[in-house]
Amino acid sequence: MQEVQVMLGSYVAKQCPLRTFREHDPFEAGEPAEHSEKLKKLFAGGHAFEDDIIESLRDVYPGLVQIPARDEASSAVRGAATAEAIAGGVELIAGALLAPDEDGHRLSEIDVLLRVDDGGGKEPKYRPIDVKKHRCTEDVSKPSGFIEELDGQSVAGDVRPRYHEGDCLQLAHYYRHLQAVGLAEPPDDESRIWAGVIGSEAVLAWHDLTEPAFPTLTPQVVDIDGDETVRFHRRSHSTRRSALDRYDFEFQFRVDLVEQARARTSAGSEAPVLPVKVKECEECPWDHVCDPQLRRGDDVSLVRKVSYADWKLHRWMGNETTEMLASLDIETARAMVAHGAMALTDTTDDGGLCERTLAYGDEPLAPKQLLAQIECAQSFRAGRPLRREGVEFDDIPRADIEIDLDMENTADRRVYLWGAVVTHDVIGWPVPSDQYVSFVSWDPLDDRSEASLVVELWRWLEDQRTLAEEQGLTLKVYGYSIGGAESSHLKRIVAGSALDSLPSIAAVESFVDTTSPIAQRTFVDLLPLMQQRWCSNEGHGLKVMAPLHGFHWRDGDPGGLQSIAWYEDAIAGVDTEANIARLLMYNEDDCRATQALR
Repeated sequence: MQEVQVMLGSYVAKQCPLRTFREHDPFEAGEPAEHSEKLKKLFAGGHAFEDDIIESLRDVYPGLVQIPARDEASSAVRGAATAEAIAGGVELIAGALLAPDEDGHRLSEIDVLLRVDDGGGKEPKYRPIDVKKHRCTEDVSKPSGFIEELDGQSVAGDVRPRYHEGDCLQLAHYYRHLQAVGLAEPPDDESRIWAGVIGSEAVLAWHDLTEPAFPTLTPQVVDIDGDETVRFHRRSHSTRRSALDRYDFEFQFRVDLVEQARARTSAGSEAPVLPVKVKECEECPWDHVCDPQLRRGDDVSLVRKVSYADWKLHRWMGNETTEMLASLDIETARAMVAHGAMALTDTTDDGGLCERTLAYGDEPLAPKQLLAQIECAQSFRAGRPLRREGVEFDDIPRADIEIDLDMENTADRRVYLWGAVVTHDVIGWPVPSDQYVSFVSWDPLDDRSEASLVVELWRWLEDQRTLAEEQGLTLKVYGYSIGGAESSHLKRIVAGSALDSLPSIAAVESFVDTTSPIAQRTFVDLLPLMQQRWCSNEGHGLKVMAPLHGFHWRDGDPGGLQSIAWYEDAIAGVDTEANIARLLMYNEDDCRATQALR
């Protein structure tokens, strides 16, 4: 029987290697699970966003050729259509399905191919472009790279490409495939290789695939003065690699794994890779197979702050389980944070410090990281978050008028609901104590309607603050993770609208300022205060912290993703009244949850 060639797509290099092995192992007993509803929604949103971007590109490039989608035509038809468009020198091709690169083991379906040659060669040359529904740029003081709007005009402001490793590994895959079939643009005069990402900002950001943008964190055993120790792998005194360097290694590693999987002769032979709990596991279809294996072995990667590199280090140190990591000494770890492990090791009187803990030294795992991982391991062993003892932390500032604020957004990140609960002990205050107040729209949102809600919210907040000042009362607004939610949305909405009644950017920044002493802040973020008080292997999300303070949501299935589904049903006319009531109750409970933390 002729051996089937190993052929892998563009996602493989950025996915877990064990996943690749399981999918090609003839003796794998498990089955991949169906995608979660969350992942299905993300896929659907990504496809819809890509469709919108392609339509925008069509306005700029009327000659754009759209290759039929997977559900519209066979691979043979789609491949032939792509080959015909390339042969015809088409300037922009959407959904291109390249001919397989059998020598390189590659399959590629590319969102957009942009022709970049002058037409003088025998074959056209193309740059690959990927469409991603996340930011592809970041604001910086000094711009670098090349960023364009869809119409080819430069973007104002100091921005640069955001080198998201997963995006760049995919782009590197496409480039290598184009290179193999003779269609890749050669490096420029400075040996740079360009590929693009169109992100949620609807700008095209060119990424240099030769830019050393990605750190490598693989520990290895080295000899220092006759003693073996662990250091991060270094080459040319740098731990950073380009997208092409990272891709070439990761893709070839997975090709080798597939070949090893196919060569297995029995289920009893040892697999070349082990399961490790990482962020990707949350949405991996094989997690239900790997997780029980990890738990049976009490694997140290079950500690959420333990990365893959840390996992290798802990195993080398002889602490392969959560139990072993949890048994390290907290007080020694705290002393290492305060003074440095090497300074403690050099003292003649160790003060009863734990040698097993001191053995980690100051690198490659910093003492602060080691301390956090020991705490999380102890939380994991206890099966619950643990209150920190013997540690000083900031007091939660209180006020005469306390407002707990929370917001809800749609799948495309527009805010349709701002809610607040007001708490006080002031006779005659216009808002009764413990009352829930909402600012909401159930109509389709655009920049103007979203901004109108902020106008209502801000006017109400200003009225509360002004009245408090007139009566000589203090007022504070409380939120949870305000840097990632309320404040970022307020700034975005204010910056993106021209409504005269909106607050200024300066006013919003002053309101959500987190640089002043906590007692002086108007908007108090409770998340860092919970992080000070609790060590938790479950994280410090509001749904984890509030029950520790006696609060429980009235809804049986509370969560941000669920609320988006309820909103979509409500505006689509599916149980509209019931879903609206559910959303308002959920938002009110989020406000009351932060209230409970005080």
